[in-house]
Amino acid sequence: MPAGTGAVVTASAVGSLVEGEAAALRRLAQNPAGPTLTGKGSGTILQLQSQRKIDELAAQFNNPAVQPKDFQISLDGKVLKADPEVSLGAPVYAGATTADVMSYFRKLAGVDEIPTVRTVAGKGDVFSATTESGAKITLRNFSTSGQQSGASWTIDVIDASINSGRRVEIKFK
Repeated sequence: MPAGTGAVVTASAVGSLVEGEAAALRRLAQNPAGPTLTGKGSGTILQLQSQRKIDELAAQFNNPAVQPKDFQISLDGKVLKADPEVSLGAPVYAGATTADVMSYFRKLAGVDEIPTVRTVAGKGDVFSATTESGAKITLRNFSTSGQQSGASWTIDVIDASINSGRRVEIKFK
């Protein structure tokens, strides 16, 4: 009870609340939502997260009724919607920090750490990873359409389940 309400909280009431919470936690432990991750290494969990992110992209890129301007992604609890003004050939998302983009790349690629950077002379930096399922994920801080879209980061995805295996781009400004 909040302080100053005049209510008296007894030890038995507190004990009852604690026991109720403990019982709820035991029920959750017996009936977990989603796949059982017990005994799975962190690499397996990362790959499951990666596949889920790739599946989310496939659902949008492979749906002819959904245009890039209508795309949405979930980024660390935030839902980002593509900017309809500049999302013509690829979705362009506003509102993501560099840390958000790096985190999304790691989850999409199924890696704990950002891969070693490769610098492309006259363009910028590129980070590349290949998932266990064979998807090629590339993060770069340059874009040929940067002037038009305002994008400062681009993630390229090549996966057999998306766009018939042809490269797709996700941009962040």
